[in-house]
Amino acid sequence: MLNRFKVPWDEIEKELEKRVEDVFLKVFDTIEDTGRDVQKLREKFPNLNEMALCHEVIKDTSTRTAVIGGSAALPDLIPGFGWGVMVASLAGDFCLTLREEMGMFLKFSFLFEPDGDLEQRKKDVIHLLLFMARDPKEPSFARETIQDLQKRQVDVLARKVLIRAGVQLGLRFFRKKLFALIPGLGIALSGGVNFLGTRQAGKLGIEYFHNRQEFMRKHGQGAVNLDITQRATVQMMINLAKMGEQMASSLEMLEEMMEMYGYSEDVKKGYREDLSKKEVTPIAIKDIKAMSQDDRRYVLKQGLKLCIKPTVRQENYLEFINRAFGLSQSELKQIRDEIRQENSAV
Repeated sequence: MLNRFKVPWDEIEKELEKRVEDVFLKVFDTIEDTGRDVQKLREKFPNLNEMALCHEVIKDTSTRTAVIGGSAALPDLIPGFGWGVMVASLAGDFCLTLREEMGMFLKFSFLFEPDGDLEQRKKDVIHLLLFMARDPKEPSFARETIQDLQKRQVDVLARKVLIRAGVQLGLRFFRKKLFALIPGLGIALSGGVNFLGTRQAGKLGIEYFHNRQEFMRKHGQGAVNLDITQRATVQMMINLAKMGEQMASSLEMLEEMMEMYGYSEDVKKGYREDLSKKEVTPIAIKDIKAMSQDDRRYVLKQGLKLCIKPTVRQENYLEFINRAFGLSQSELKQIRDEIRQENSAV
């Protein structure tokens, strides 16, 4: 059916890229409001435990997303409307649904972890979205995440990956919502897709927050590896900046990276202080051991991207890191070749 109607996937993807980042910003800007909503929910159902309250959240959220889906289907069913209107309508449907589901995840966070900090709540939502957006044929969440990260420039990693995850979810959403093209059934089917999708996302969110360790054991260590990999990448960036000749530009890039990773002010302050010292701070041994070979390749690749024309000290440091990571000279050459190919394609 999709080939018959010549679905404009490129146009759909561009529309999603324009919209999804705004969804993330709006949800994260209202985290404290979400906390107050959860407190009201506790007061409304004082006899329910966290699990039961989560199911109330799923029920309310899935009902709202069903209404969103049904409303979005209306213009799509009017004869004569072209793809432009339909793409805009379904993109709006997806973004509103995504916003509701992210809010649902945040409510789970407040219910299961009432004393958690805001930055960790953001990371938890991001980890869940990355998991939901992964390729279902790829068994390793960590590998999928790292492969996605490797495609991005070092100073825009977190935001680009987050947008990419949103776009992937949106494309999957669009394929399901093409049922709305069926005259007469479109409204019911469109609302039903949202309702069932939100319930499925809710079950995944409960599983994550109720027993994070079991979730990681069952689904892979991707979320944990992502934090470790980010930390190792920032430390490598700081060390290379100390050995380079363009400290101002390195500092600007570091600030952008820390902002996109969602680091707290205390964490940022610690990294800034480290950058002001002459001594190089080694990447923690425990982090190196915790990272997979893909993780290590990713961190080294970011250092090589940062130093296209390295100084002697930077080159020696990169060689040292290559050995510390247990990578071979042929792997180092392969990574350099990948970077050259990526740069030539830009």
